[in-house]
Amino acid sequence: MKQTQDLLQQPFVRFDYRELVELSHLYVSEKPSQGFCFYRPGACHKARWMAKIIYAIKMVLFADKIKNELGKGSVFAAGQLAKIQRFVHFCIFVYIPWWMACPLASAAPRNDMLLWNSCQQYVKVDSVCAATKVLSRHLWYLTEELVPLSLFDDGVTEHENQQITGKLKLQPREYFTKRYGNGFGRPNYPDMPDGEIESLTMFVRPSSWSFHKIIGSSYQFLIKPACSWKTDLGYIEASEKVRVLLVVNDSADRGVKLCHDIRERAKKEERFQNILQTVQNDRSTRQNLRKKHQASKEWFLTL
Repeated sequence: MKQTQDLLQQPFVRFDYRELVELSHLYVSEKPSQGFCFYRPGACHKARWMAKIIYAIKMVLFADKIKNELGKGSVFAAGQLAKIQRFVHFCIFVYIPWWMACPLASAAPRNDMLLWNSCQQYVKVDSVCAATKVLSRHLWYLTEELVPLSLFDDGVTEHENQQITGKLKLQPREYFTKRYGNGFGRPNYPDMPDGEIESLTMFVRPSSWSFHKIIGSSYQFLIKPACSWKTDLGYIEASEKVRVLLVVNDSADRGVKLCHDIRERAKKEERFQNILQTVQNDRSTRQNLRKKHQASKEWFLTL
């Protein structure tokens, strides 16, 4: 409950993020906050898991009302409500807190580690839960190449940074060796333990040196003690690059799903090319609303 209260104090990039946290807080506290109201459901897209959990929480909260006013079996099939409740419990108590923290790139490895540990603990409550199996296919930030992001995470202690650095120095300097194909494509995900992860150091391998090539920064600050990194120019430059990295894939998911739907409807290559030309023509003729907004803002500032 305190966790959801803390989340409500932070700014939200989109309204559905706030609605998700408000519903989660209502679910665990059973008492709505001042000014709380339920909103009419919007679009539910296959690439948007957030819409599904928002509707699932509302269905559980209104389960008694649905049953009393609409009758048994009108919305829920036999045993369906219990399954929805299991889904809601997992999202609220395990997934949502780490989802809300995911936009920060430097915290991504630590968040993935803590999410893995939370899933391991949750399996003791719900033994049927297959969250760890699903999560093992999405461990981008625990790969050898990206785990050094944690060196710029304020949530990682100086002692932990020193341990990560110490193990990195023992590794031979290899670059992009754990990828499919000839050095390109998706990296190999790490082999995860059966239990909880004790430290991020277990993911440091030779390809971890690739991280500095990826962001184009020097690794000379690794020679110094972690307590002096904050004043090192190389570390400051690298941290500025890490700070602007985006890790939220919501827009990418929607774009991929849209392309997938178009591709399914275009069985022939000629039809697919016609669709692409139509999209390109539409983009060239329609006004860019972002540029329009920026222009109006600049005009306002010149007054």
